[in-house]
Amino acid sequence: MGIVLMLVIVGLHSFSSHRIQTTIQTSRKAKALAIAEAGIEIAIAELSYSYNYATNKTNLNLEWLEEKTRPQVLKNNADHNFTVDSSSQGLYSGKLGDGEFKVRVANIPYEDDTRTLNINEKFAYVLIESLGRYQDTTKRVRVVVNRRFPTREFLMYDAEVLSLVYGEPPKPGVPMVTNVFSTGHLYGHKGIEISRILMTRHNPISPGTDQALDDMNAIISGEGHIFFFSPIKVKFRDKPNLPGPELMMPRNFNFPQHATYKEPQGERYGEYPKEMLEAKPQFPEEIKAQVSPWVKQKDDGVLLELKADSYYKYRDAAKESGKGLYFAANFADNKFAKNYRVPNGWTGNSNKTVKSILLDFGNNIRPGNVTLPANFNGVIYAEDNIVIKDNPPKDLNIVTPNNVFVAGDFNQAGDKNQTDEYYGLPQDYDHGKNALTANNYKQDIRERLSDDVSAPFKNHVAAKVIAGKRVVYDYRSPIDCFSNELYPFMKYKLATYLAAENNAKTNTLDHNHSGQIVASATSREGIASGVAQFFSEYKLDGADIEKEVQEDLMDLYDSQGGSFNFNEYDQICRKIWGKYEEVYDPEKDGEVNTPARSYDFGVYRLLNDLRSKLSSGDSAGDYLYFPEMTTNGMFISWGKRNNEFYAGPDYIKIFNEIGCSTLCTSSHVGLVHSEMEGMVHRVYGSEIYLRKNDVQRLNGGFYSPPTRRKIYDESLPNLGLDNTSKFEMASYRVLSWQDTIATDEEFDNF
Repeated sequence: MGIVLMLVIVGLHSFSSHRIQTTIQTSRKAKALAIAEAGIEIAIAELSYSYNYATNKTNLNLEWLEEKTRPQVLKNNADHNFTVDSSSQGLYSGKLGDGEFKVRVANIPYEDDTRTLNINEKFAYVLIESLGRYQDTTKRVRVVVNRRFPTREFLMYDAEVLSLVYGEPPKPGVPMVTNVFSTGHLYGHKGIEISRILMTRHNPISPGTDQALDDMNAIISGEGHIFFFSPIKVKFRDKPNLPGPELMMPRNFNFPQHATYKEPQGERYGEYPKEMLEAKPQFPEEIKAQVSPWVKQKDDGVLLELKADSYYKYRDAAKESGKGLYFAANFADNKFAKNYRVPNGWTGNSNKTVKSILLDFGNNIRPGNVTLPANFNGVIYAEDNIVIKDNPPKDLNIVTPNNVFVAGDFNQAGDKNQTDEYYGLPQDYDHGKNALTANNYKQDIRERLSDDVSAPFKNHVAAKVIAGKRVVYDYRSPIDCFSNELYPFMKYKLATYLAAENNAKTNTLDHNHSGQIVASATSREGIASGVAQFFSEYKLDGADIEKEVQEDLMDLYDSQGGSFNFNEYDQICRKIWGKYEEVYDPEKDGEVNTPARSYDFGVYRLLNDLRSKLSSGDSAGDYLYFPEMTTNGMFISWGKRNNEFYAGPDYIKIFNEIGCSTLCTSSHVGLVHSEMEGMVHRVYGSEIYLRKNDVQRLNGGFYSPPTRRKIYDESLPNLGLDNTSKFEMASYRVLSWQDTIATDEEFDNF
């Protein structure tokens, strides 16, 4: 019995020891793997700060080649049992707890696909290899990562339901036009709805504004479905050996007018009814077969949730001494601080203004108020709201945890050294059409934009605008929206009171800077009379400018023998325009100015006369442009939808914007100046709605839309992707994963 007992004890001990050793070894492998995985995550963290981060080069065979200098961003923190080494190139190594890791990172060489204008595949794939060692155990992890730039890849992205229903119901005698969404992706994480205007407050109306999709690279609905409430014209982009079809996508769902909602106010504030949420709309089989490479719905499992883009990295960069611009809360410097007028109900209390930082970058007609540091790192950050307009000179990120108001043209500059760009980028359309009837500028203008990557003069820069709450397009000021259209027209109208019509046109509207405006008057008094007639027609009451302009022009008349050259006449006209801007400002010394609150005010008269002159169409070779507000960049909003928003093919959608609504008049922000047939808003770039942060509910009708033409600009994807780019919003998807056992020798020689 004793011998048997001893054998049992020895056997149990041996079994127990083996189990313990196996457990220990398994634990060590798990820890070593975790440390190696930490190295992968560290590499991705570095990549999130700088898209071109690398320790090495590689080839298409994924072989490691020579070392590269790496600009390390992550820093050691004494509060954590984690350190990274500070070597300047090659391996990225460090310690985590009782283990250590080594990492290599390389961009996989890949040719850009020129068809995908809004994606640069050259930077799309990354090889990362990490070794983690814990005691005597080493694990290797090798992954290929797909880097995505969602802010550059998408025409429109919505973390909820993406709604492409823009415009108005029909109006008597007003022809309806079409909004064009072009060149990129549509992605709605919980679904997409696209339709003509068919209802208002879910009551049927005569069909209104239509929508169209052109050069679509993909239409993806993530976790939801795609609803076409009316037939929509769509042109898909060619794929390799697969031409993109052009067809009418048929209606696949009738929006329920008497539907089921969870909340009593759900219908009014954007809740999608039960009948839609439970529906699975499909397309006829022949249509589905044609579009399946481009159109993906819920069952296809194509999901893209954006990586959280934290504010702190922008805030910290903006605070870098001499490199960024940072504005603390309630910043009091009069140069930037502005109590910005908003419509009643915007603030949730009786306040008529919100504290803001005004970033006026200036344009070809007048200077702005922003001077960027010599070593600008690309970041402007304000704790309060931000108001932006006109043309930044460098690539930049404009960030606030509050609202951004885009108060007019933004980021579409002209080269003053070129005659045809003297007032801004030319807005010439093909075949005498204007912005209402043509989708694109003439080919030479489009080519001018696409040269921005390497051209010495950039018509626009890589601008990313991030608001923790709303991005608001503010159309209220015709001066901010249409200065490059109205200013040359104002020069022409003044000249018609001083000279013959044909002479005035040739030397103010045509691209002619070398001629002379020959005065019709034979005396100084005649010049003074002409100026008085101009101000009688285009009023500028309350500004002591008429007498000054008379004296200036009479002196020029005397010195130049009865004529006016381009440069000196232009300088006098800039004084006049400056006064129009000054008088239009709704607040001066705390009082509301009255001249701009009458349709006799000169700017409104100029705008109406410009439209009349262009009613027969536009022509090249002059400075006559149809009124359009142009905004160019990546506009990213974190604010949740929290305003009147009737789901479906409905006109009543307040798109977080301030338009030309009559409610604006009561809040002292000018008069309604443009109906749909009177202006166009051209949004170049992308709109990203992340729907994460709570915002103040808007209960009023602040938004009366112009015709909206969203045309993605093909040059934007390449802008900013250079060696200095640090703040690209990127997401990463692991395409392949391999983990294996490695040896101490391999770790030491890695």
